[in-house]
Amino acid sequence: MIFCSVAAEYSITDDAALESVFDSLISPFIRISMLESDIKQQESTAAPAYADMLHILKEVKKQYNLDLLSNEKLIFDLMTHLKTALIRIQNGIHINNPLLEHIRMNYTFLFDVAYFISNMYSKQQSLQFTNIEISYLVVYLIGPLKSLREDLYESFALDILLYVNEGYAILKNLKEMIADSLHDISFKIQPVVTYAELENKTAAMQYDLLITTSPNISFPSMETISISSALSSLDLANISKVTLPLFEIKQAAYFNRVFSYFFNDAIMDFHNTSKTVSGFFHQSCDKLKELHYAHDNFYSQLMEREELLSTSFETGIALPHSTENNARKSGILFAKFDTPIQWQRNKIKCAFLIVTAKEDIHLLNIIYKVIVDISSSHQHINQLYKCQSSDAVKDLIFTHFKKILK
Repeated sequence: MIFCSVAAEYSITDDAALESVFDSLISPFIRISMLESDIKQQESTAAPAYADMLHILKEVKKQYNLDLLSNEKLIFDLMTHLKTALIRIQNGIHINNPLLEHIRMNYTFLFDVAYFISNMYSKQQSLQFTNIEISYLVVYLIGPLKSLREDLYESFALDILLYVNEGYAILKNLKEMIADSLHDISFKIQPVVTYAELENKTAAMQYDLLITTSPNISFPSMETISISSALSSLDLANISKVTLPLFEIKQAAYFNRVFSYFFNDAIMDFHNTSKTVSGFFHQSCDKLKELHYAHDNFYSQLMEREELLSTSFETGIALPHSTENNARKSGILFAKFDTPIQWQRNKIKCAFLIVTAKEDIHLLNIIYKVIVDISSSHQHINQLYKCQSSDAVKDLIFTHFKKILK
């Protein structure tokens, strides 16, 4: 069947010619497969390429706050993939990635990281990776991305003091039981066994909640729950009842700080009159430079990222940004277009133009995830398009912020 398809496509009737054409089509892939197997067997921590990869991943940690250095298998996988990809490029072999659109929609941050890695690696080889080859790198990075999500949870975790003066054994048991009972919230439990230690802890930092087996103990700065040493089901229900609203309050306060930091009324435009992408970029870059967000080369950075892989979505939203996280300060310029503009294949109603300083990169992925979640349906985009104030945009984004973090 395969031979017949090849013969039909190339209009070949002679068996010898057909065999020759088929061999020319399939042999490069067989050779690449064999070379990849050889590369895997040759890789070791003593190889020069290993030191080069460590250097690249150290730069990734600096630029993106993503630590890939502790996973040795990942390091070898990246080395093998990059070397194999270069061989494909050198031999003119083109591959497809069926996950490309999924990656573009869901892992924009990781695509930028993969681009950074491949760009540093390819500079040593004087070759340029295609966006398809870069997208395959993303697959290796999805697992380590979880650490960024965990770090974000830490930002608004409930700080709980557990004071139990019946001894360390009971304290340890209660801590484990309480931790096992808490669901859908992020928390840190600090166990203390003496009153002097309790006073020192409360003096040193602000806690959200005190759980204690000692009656008549309370602190005006935090809520207190009294429990029995046996930790009854009623105790657990009470802990759950108190902790969930406390967590939601702390989560909302954290989000409000992030939103206020990234979204400034001065860069929110609910009646943008731009007619083209380049016109919007020019107008936005002028404003961002005037307000000391971006550098002079930000326009060229935006265009370079768009040429690599479009940041527009078919639902009518775009998330333009650069791969260089070197802005003077971070911000998100929101624009609602009076008339939808043509953005490559898509008609775009709204854009979130993201400007990121290096120190804020740890927040970038969650912002991407929230806005991409909004962009997943026309209904959400229509809700966004109806927003007439920064508060309305904030409320819509916060709804999805909570959904993403669950």
